Amino acid sequence: IDTGTRRYDGAPFCFAGERGYGAWRRSPGLGEHNREVLEGIAGLEPSAVDALETSGVIVDRPPV
Repeated sequence: IDTGTRRYDGAPFCFAGERGYGAWRRSPGLGEHNREVLEGIAGLEPSAVDALETSGVIVDRPPV
């Protein structure tokens, strides 16, 4: 779920005179990396991840 863009002042400290705004990126969305982690890092087969999604064990949005 995309909650939109929000601006924050950032870190109260500097490195080499910079606050690091250029390196910022958004935080991941709920479940955004489920498949990447479960297949790539945990070694599950794509069909196993599909089964987890179908059964509701892993989700990409909060419950209604």
